[in-house]
Amino acid sequence: MPRTNWNVYFRESGESWTADGTIPAPNSDLNIPVVSTQIKLKGADGDNLFVTPPTKFVKELLEFVFINDDGTIKNKIDAYIQNQTNLKIVDSDSVEYIGRFISLIPAWIVGLSPNTYDLRVTFEQMPNL
Repeated sequence: MPRTNWNVYFRESGESWTADGTIPAPNSDLNIPVVSTQIKLKGADGDNLFVTPPTKFVKELLEFVFINDDGTIKNKIDAYIQNQTNLKIVDSDSVEYIGRFISLIPAWIVGLSPNTYDLRVTFEQMPNL
């Protein structure tokens, strides 16, 4: 299956998003961890009580893995992190991820050029941006 590119936009001002090129699609097993906000309490009689706040769940951090990067994606994501850039990433299925990259962990691939990395990148979703 050919590798696709994802479109990247950054938040300029107000509600406008400005195109900032593309990034190659990361790992194909990308999923969005979801965690319930339900709280378990003990009632006076010892029974378990479950309370669910209005926000029923939160989306956890996304982890992207980019394989064999030549430094291009590493430099781009590093700049996004340093500038705390608000981003909208649109994948090949037109799914939007709005938030910020918050970590970048490069791993040099032994035996390849000194500038070839596998990248583990964390993206925090912030849908209210």
